[in-house]
Amino acid sequence: MRTTLFTLIIVIFSLTSGYTQQIENGSFEDWELIPEINLEEPVNWSSIKTSDAGSFINNAAPKVWDKSTDARTGMYSVQLTNKAALGIVATGSITNGRVHAELNPSAGFMYTDTNDTRWNTPVVNRPDSLVGWYKQSPSPNDFSTVKVLIHKDYGKIPEPTQVNWIGFGEMEMAPQQVTEWTRFSVPIEYLNDDVPEHVLVILTAGNGTSAIANSTAWYDDIELVYNNQGFFDPAITRNYQLSITGKSIHLQNIPQHILAESELEVCDIAGRIIWRGKAIGNEAFISTALTPGIYIVSLTFKGESFSRKVYAH
Repeated sequence: MRTTLFTLIIVIFSLTSGYTQQIENGSFEDWELIPEINLEEPVNWSSIKTSDAGSFINNAAPKVWDKSTDARTGMYSVQLTNKAALGIVATGSITNGRVHAELNPSAGFMYTDTNDTRWNTPVVNRPDSLVGWYKQSPSPNDFSTVKVLIHKDYGKIPEPTQVNWIGFGEMEMAPQQVTEWTRFSVPIEYLNDDVPEHVLVILTAGNGTSAIANSTAWYDDIELVYNNQGFFDPAITRNYQLSITGKSIHLQNIPQHILAESELEVCDIAGRIIWRGKAIGNEAFISTALTPGIYIVSLTFKGESFSRKVYAH
C-alpha cells in the first residue's frame, strides 16, 4: 500500500509540474443558466449580477454582458456594455473571480473566491503574459481594459497595498473603434519570487468607475502564455492547420522539429482534459473517438503554449 501510494504521488507530480494551466472557458463557448437571476453567464466567469452583495443589489444591477455570436473562433464570444442604472454607469465587466459590490461603486472590487471553484482559477507556474482577441466600440473618451493578477491566498483588484500579489499586468486599449478581431498581449510584471496559487482576470468595456454609458467591447480566446520564445508567434501560427476526425488529430504546416518535441493536449470547452500525448509525424491518435463538437487543442514546446479551437467531426 505504501509503495502504491508513493508511486501515485510521483505520477501526479510528474503530470502537474510540467503542465501549464490555462484560463477556464477562455473562449466563452460554455454558458450556464444562473437560477438566482434567470440569466446565462459564461461558465467560470461572473458579473455584477452574481456579486456577493445579495439579491437587492444583484437584482437592481443592469445586465452588462451578452452571449455574442460574433466570435473570432467557435460559436460565441462575450460582449460587454456599459449601462446606466441608479444614477451611475455600471461598467461592462466580467471576471474569472467574483464581484464585491456595494451601493458606492468606488467601494467595489473583484477578487478570487478561494472557497468556490466557480470563481477561482489555480496556477502554479509563472506565465509571461495574458493574450486574447478583442473588438470595441467605445463612447467618446472611453476605452476598454484588461487586467491580470497572479497571486497567492486571497487576491483582489484594486488593492492599494498589493497584499498577496506576485505578478500584475494591465492594458488600456486606445480610445477608438476596433471593428476587426485584434490580438492583445498583456505582459505580467513579477513583484517577488513567491509561488503562484491563482490567476485573476478582469475584462471591461470601459474605464473602471469612470466608464461612459454605451461603450461596448467583445472578447474571445483568452489564454496565458508561458516563456514566449517566438515559436508560436501569430504571424507564423495563422498558417497552422489543425483538424480532428474520429480518433485522429491532423496537424499541417507545423515544423517537424516542433511537432516531434511538443506535448499535445485536447480539452473540452469547459477546460476538462480529454487526452494528452505526442504526434507521430503530422498526426496524433486518440484512444477513443471524440463526440462531434468543439475542443481546444494545445501544443506545448519548450515551455511555450499554442492553443486553437477545433471542431471534431
